[in-house]
Amino acid sequence: MNVTHELINDTGLTRQHYHRVILCLIVGSVLPLLDATVVGVMLPVLAQEFSTSLSELQWVATLYALAAACTIPLTAWLTRCFGSKNIWLLGLSVFLLGSLLCGISDSPTTLILSRIIQGVGAGILTPVMQSVLLFEVGRGHFKAAMAAVAVPAVIAPILGPVLAGWLMEFGSWRWVFLINLPIATLALVLAKVLLTQGTKTTKEALDWQGWLLFSISIGLILYLLSNVSQAASSASSLEFSVIMLVVCLMASIAFIRHALSSKSAPIVDIRLFSISSFFSSCGLLLISSSVFYGSLFILPLFLIEKVALSPFLASVMISVSGIGALFSRSYIAKLVSKLGTSWTAYLGITLAIVGTIPLLFPLTTFNTLIVLAVCMFIRGGGLGILTLLAMTHAYHDVPTEKVADASSLSRTMTMLGAAFGAAAVVLLERCAMYGGQNGYEWVIYGLLAGTLCCVFPAWKLRV
Repeated sequence: MNVTHELINDTGLTRQHYHRVILCLIVGSVLPLLDATVVGVMLPVLAQEFSTSLSELQWVATLYALAAACTIPLTAWLTRCFGSKNIWLLGLSVFLLGSLLCGISDSPTTLILSRIIQGVGAGILTPVMQSVLLFEVGRGHFKAAMAAVAVPAVIAPILGPVLAGWLMEFGSWRWVFLINLPIATLALVLAKVLLTQGTKTTKEALDWQGWLLFSISIGLILYLLSNVSQAASSASSLEFSVIMLVVCLMASIAFIRHALSSKSAPIVDIRLFSISSFFSSCGLLLISSSVFYGSLFILPLFLIEKVALSPFLASVMISVSGIGALFSRSYIAKLVSKLGTSWTAYLGITLAIVGTIPLLFPLTTFNTLIVLAVCMFIRGGGLGILTLLAMTHAYHDVPTEKVADASSLSRTMTMLGAAFGAAAVVLLERCAMYGGQNGYEWVIYGLLAGTLCCVFPAWKLRV
């Protein structure tokens, strides 16, 4: 038998189909990942291009995230009704359209509206990718396949800003969006040809009430976290934030009551949290994402201002951390088979802590770049294990018909973790500065505490 057609399990999965599925999903999943990392680099250029303020253009990023957050819960219902392959194709098409409209925008208003369309596409692609992958390769190969498909999640934050800077220097800011067109077109062709029909479809009504309550809740949570530093700047800002917090709590309580009492399929099935392995995985995903994205937010500034690295060397060190995550993720399936799920998580926690502690002693420890690079590599490897382990183990005991719901919830946990991590490091730094302390030192201690907190959900991951 030809090696490319060799069966790799007893369900009929061949190596050829396995590798084709991974290639297909990598091409598609890189789109929202790259896009999310380049906008920050573009904002000063866009402000000059449109002769407007950065505060107005901040909605280019904020509304993109809100559109994605509100779309994510719809993906489970869409997948059940129309099949995972069809919704994957829909997500790619919407993202392609949004990228085209962004590239030809001639005003801040049209750019913001185009970014909302892009956000809808991104909100479809990320959770549906996991559903497609699980359906195509099966549970037995999901962890290894997820490690391969997750490669863009590690590389995108490293290469995205560099690519955006190169395109703007030698071309135009429009090419940062237009470069998505050939990638999205290729992803569409690959998905159409290589993916099977997808999950079985069922007919069910959309839970409009649940979706509206969830959208209000998650939207206000993301808004409050993204504006946490401004809330304390004035009495009016603080008062408005308190009002929004009360509305958020009321909407969240109403959503939880609706989801638990609904006799039909709720838009977000929070009853999945009653599955111990899923609940623990989501907890680990929330905490590890907070540490990971909080680090991406603060470590570049720390390396430049406290370790006295140039911006280029600081970006190199962040890249080394990404390489560590990529390296560790390639071994996660073997580690789980030998150590078990919980002990693999403990290993990731230990590596992340070992790589973080030296950051408290930059003047005595970082006398060579090699030492710093080793610390960043180890730290990145530990966080890489934790985030991927949380994403993959979440499906261990989830029924097949609930995979789409699990994907939606796990992606929501990642978004909340990212927002909370960024807000937490800003608060820690501000509190330290008000107290006359070293803000970066407080942040490092906060990152260590967050990493250590991963022990609690990791303990419940036992299989």
